[in-house]
Amino acid sequence: MKFYRETYHVPEVHLLLYGMLGCTFIGYLEYLQKKLTHFISESGIDELMVSSNIYDREAKLKSFSILQEAMEV
Repeated sequence: MKFYRETYHVPEVHLLLYGMLGCTFIGYLEYLQKKLTHFISESGIDELMVSSNIYDREAKLKSFSILQEAMEV
């Protein structure tokens, strides 16, 4: 556990990690709706590209279903 804490407190690693996760949205439906609406509004995007590293087919389909419902605001 010590390695984990030390590694992620290195400024360069911290910056890289948060840069990669800056557009990552995880959470329950209402949270996703709020965060995605804000992200789309602030960024001015007109297209959203989604990627998932979920390898279980059913879990991935459930995840995309939740995303689709969140986007129907």
